[in-house]
Amino acid sequence: MRFLRFTFLIIFGLFLLSFALSNREQVTLSIFPLPYEVDLPLFVPLLFTLACGLLLGWLWLVGVRISAAHQRHKLEKEIKHLKESLDDARQAMQAQAIEGQEGASS
Repeated sequence: MRFLRFTFLIIFGLFLLSFALSNREQVTLSIFPLPYEVDLPLFVPLLFTLACGLLLGWLWLVGVRISAAHQRHKLEKEIKHLKESLDDARQAMQAQAIEGQEGASS
């Protein structure tokens, strides 16, 4: 699995390098209300957008994992409570059965 991940990262890195080298044209970036303009190679804003998307996806995944861990903890707590209730019920039934046998033999 580690080899597969490493291979994928190498291929992805080569793809990004090729992408950057083939998109070196200058573009002008400006934000409407601000008077500032920046000239950058085309690959910079595109890779920045990709990085932002990856970051947002990772944050969403972390949120899902935290939620799942919280749900798992809650369910494990409920299972523990139910097992304790089941043990108490079994002990009560055994006590009733013993009392019933003692009462029947008297």
